[in-house]
Amino acid sequence: MTAIWRSLVGLVAVCAGLLATAPARALDLVVNGKAVAVIVVDPNAEAAEAPEPAPAKGKAKGAKKAPRRVDGAGGDTMAGKVLADWIKKMTGADLPIAAKAGEGQAAIYVGQAAVKAGLKIDDIDSSTHEGLKVVCDGKRILLAGQDGQSTVKAACRLLEEMGCRYFMDSAMGEVYPKTATLTVKEMDLHEKPGLAMRTIWGSNWSGNSLWKIWNGAGGLQMNAAHAWGHYVSKDLFQAHPEYFALRNGERKQGEWYCTSNPQLRKVFAEGVMALLGQSGGNSASISPPDGIGYCECEKCRAQDDKDSIEPSSGRVCITDRYVDFFNDIARQVRVKFPAAKLNFYCYADYTQAPTRGMKLEPSLIAWIAPLRYCRLHAIGNPVCPSRVQLQEMIDGWTKASPNIAYRTYNYNLAECMAPFSMISVWKHDIPYLAQHGAVGINLETLASWQIYGPHMYLSIRLAYDPKADTDAVMNDYYAKFYGPAAGPVMKQYWSELDKAFAELPTHAGSFFSLPRMYTPERLARCRKLLDQALSAAQDDSTAMARVAMNSEGLANAEQYGKLREDLNAGKPAEAGGVYEELLTRTTAQANAGYGNHYTPDYLKRFVGKM
Repeated sequence: MTAIWRSLVGLVAVCAGLLATAPARALDLVVNGKAVAVIVVDPNAEAAEAPEPAPAKGKAKGAKKAPRRVDGAGGDTMAGKVLADWIKKMTGADLPIAAKAGEGQAAIYVGQAAVKAGLKIDDIDSSTHEGLKVVCDGKRILLAGQDGQSTVKAACRLLEEMGCRYFMDSAMGEVYPKTATLTVKEMDLHEKPGLAMRTIWGSNWSGNSLWKIWNGAGGLQMNAAHAWGHYVSKDLFQAHPEYFALRNGERKQGEWYCTSNPQLRKVFAEGVMALLGQSGGNSASISPPDGIGYCECEKCRAQDDKDSIEPSSGRVCITDRYVDFFNDIARQVRVKFPAAKLNFYCYADYTQAPTRGMKLEPSLIAWIAPLRYCRLHAIGNPVCPSRVQLQEMIDGWTKASPNIAYRTYNYNLAECMAPFSMISVWKHDIPYLAQHGAVGINLETLASWQIYGPHMYLSIRLAYDPKADTDAVMNDYYAKFYGPAAGPVMKQYWSELDKAFAELPTHAGSFFSLPRMYTPERLARCRKLLDQALSAAQDDSTAMARVAMNSEGLANAEQYGKLREDLNAGKPAEAGGVYEELLTRTTAQANAGYGNHYTPDYLKRFVGKM
């Protein structure tokens, strides 16, 4: 008996070893250019999106247009089309989209079709209902998300596993392998986003493009725009001037209010509840107007902490009065809309955290908007007093509220011509914000890929996954976007710029920092690297076009330097000639689709008047 048991144990061990070394099961989708699989989408799926919310009145300091979400079956249809489109790019084969697969046929089941085939997605604990899964067992692929947009994201994740990337929002940014046979390895992938709201937008770049969904944009829609004018009618001024802000000894009709007035608070809260009733009751902005029209009455000023000073203006902070006001509004609104989130900017002279132990109601979300802070450096960077103070301010808000969010600029505001890198900024700031409880990030971004491309891509990828390995993400970017020959050189180029900005002992925005950044020596080094990259990429026309795009971006900085040099030398005619060339080139960049109209517009607005 002992011998038999030994034999059985040995057989089990051999079988276990064979199983351990057995190759992973894989699934063929295309063989020798011929489709052998089908994409299965529920026949009830419709290519439809949820209706856009009604446009807000007045000027908002957020995205100009709320991104449209891809919901329900519409996400299934879009995901199926994305898969078919990209698989054809890779193989030339058309995978049919059908209601069901044939007997024994390989298939990719999408969304509701995958759930009906046995994929469980409700076990992913996602606060925004955006969890996703992609499973391949060698016989079929099941992919789905917990909402329509995450189902599209699941399709994109499968494509990434096949080697595809989408680095910039145009055909130039598409990367995919070319192969006659496409095989998917066995996998069991499941994930959910890090930040609850991830918005990236800019002039002429609103809405939810595939690039944004692919790389992680989405989540909750939380409006924090300047909004007071929505809730209190200006017509009330005649009967109740006391509702409106006192300025220079006189009550002023407008959108600034006397927030210490209890009746005004009641009217304001009723206005918020009316809007929530119209919009679905999930979220509203209660942020003050842009500017500084604060009430100067005795009661409002008595709420301010006179020992708390806004560093950027030297004025007494009015944060405490507004936190008291916001808390009261939140308590009133909660009675009728207990789940609603109310958002406001930490901005202007109410940027600093509240003092005297004040705490925010849990339904409030404080959107930190550091407009007046340096944008060249990461939060807490010791070379930058502004960003050190910003870190202290953020820490203060996290002590006052469990819900903070970040509204910022993804470019060098008031200068959008020269190459600018925020790679080291986002490598630090987004994980830092996530660790401090940030629920969202709003990245105002100019889609100028020739001068911002790498950090634009990184910013939204990290918003989706703040724990991602930034160096790995960027190494993947350089290798695949620029190709194996030019990639290492382009990594040197962008690393040179990023390190220089991170260490630059300058904290001004606009064009003022450029002379310190783009010295003749640095321009020469960067030009040499781009020339090397162009030479390395000469056998790859796509990679060469991408390097040439960045070369155009550096030429902007070179010509600006020459223009400034001519002006300083008292050569206005020569400077004028350079300016016209620069304006023509940047206009061409915008027309080519990889630049933004802000670049030539800013040149005319700021440089053209020198």
